[in-house]
Amino acid sequence: MEPSEKNLYDLVKENNTLLHKINRREKIRNFLLISKLILIIVVITLSYIYIQPYLEKLMETYQTVTEGSQRVKDFGSNFQFDSSTLRELFGQ
Repeated sequence: MEPSEKNLYDLVKENNTLLHKINRREKIRNFLLISKLILIIVVITLSYIYIQPYLEKLMETYQTVTEGSQRVKDFGSNFQFDSSTLRELFGQ
């Protein structure tokens, strides 16, 4: 083997080693990326399952308050107040 062929062979061998390292790192990076995405999805799903009953109760409370405030508004609009009504109430 001539010196130039030997040098070329060494360069090809080094290149092959570097490509294998890059490939290995890429596989590890992809595995960690997929693991991270799965972990995020699991955390979001479990959080929703755990928090859902509290959200339902909160929505029920909000609807109750909204209905109550609407009743107060309806009562206020139907109630007519004048001096004759006071006289009738207090008997004067």
